[in-house]
Amino acid sequence: MPLLRTSPLFGMFAALLLCAIPTTALAGDTVLAPSPALACLTLPAGGPDRPDYPAESLNRKEGGVVRVQLEFRDPERSPRVTLVRRSGIRALDDVVSEHVEQYRVPCMQAAGGPVTLLREYSFDPDGRSRVVASPPRDSADPARAAQMSCMRHTVADAKPVYPRQALRMEQQGVLLVKLRFTAPDLPPAMEWIAATPHQGLRNSVEEFAAGLRLPCLDKGPVEVLRAYRFLLSGGPRTVLRDSTLVNFLRTGKDLAKPVFFDFNAMSCPFDVRLTYSRPFARNVVQQLDTRNPARQPLLDWLAGVTLNFSDAQQLEVFGYTMIVSVPCGTLEL
Repeated sequence: MPLLRTSPLFGMFAALLLCAIPTTALAGDTVLAPSPALACLTLPAGGPDRPDYPAESLNRKEGGVVRVQLEFRDPERSPRVTLVRRSGIRALDDVVSEHVEQYRVPCMQAAGGPVTLLREYSFDPDGRSRVVASPPRDSADPARAAQMSCMRHTVADAKPVYPRQALRMEQQGVLLVKLRFTAPDLPPAMEWIAATPHQGLRNSVEEFAAGLRLPCLDKGPVEVLRAYRFLLSGGPRTVLRDSTLVNFLRTGKDLAKPVFFDFNAMSCPFDVRLTYSRPFARNVVQQLDTRNPARQPLLDWLAGVTLNFSDAQQLEVFGYTMIVSVPCGTLEL
């Protein structure tokens, strides 16, 4: 089954026309903006993104998983390293510790307090890719994401106004902005991420965003990405549809490699809910049934999957949610 349902204008996808919707202006589809710390996480020039497999451990067929916590207090200094999960093989633990001590976060503001990042390294002596590193995570992101739920407008039930001139000229589009909240009682600073050339639509978004507040804001700024949709009745629509993991990945492009996942160790089969945010931010991937910590590396990896869509389609499906069904078995790329 295709991942997209769309109008016949997108003939490359075999699907049905969605029912026409009335003319509307919508504000929603909000996701947490990418972590500033992760955006500038760096290694020395030319440094590998994962440690080498210790020769003796490889010869002995010793493997395991090492999960680390990196606490940065200064942009130019090495992090404080904590092994949250040890492999049971000292050589593997040591090589990971030595590797991650090389990381720096040059864009961090020391006055803003420490930055804590999490990452996991898997060593498999029999795998095609013997050392696999999960994408790094910012430990503060869940708390920042939780605060998004209290976003309010100063006017109850307010929504963006569809300008009359834009309606007469049949102008429509999806506009994406970054909103930076620095105080609970102040409007956010706004930065355009993607916008139509129609000035009236941009003015409407700017006026509406000026009335937004984040009353539960605590401990530093929160940055979010928010899509504003100005849609005309009968226009083309593209939406995501539920998919199996195999079909989902077939539509992906530039998949991060190497990876190895054993779904049999994750209480398979299972479903995850994926809110698509690429390429503007990482996808939000959530477990739907009983939480299983063994799935976290897979969720982190899926958060970085970008689908092979046009720029216009990427923007149109930003913030849309789909269910991805994960089977039993393994995945190695």
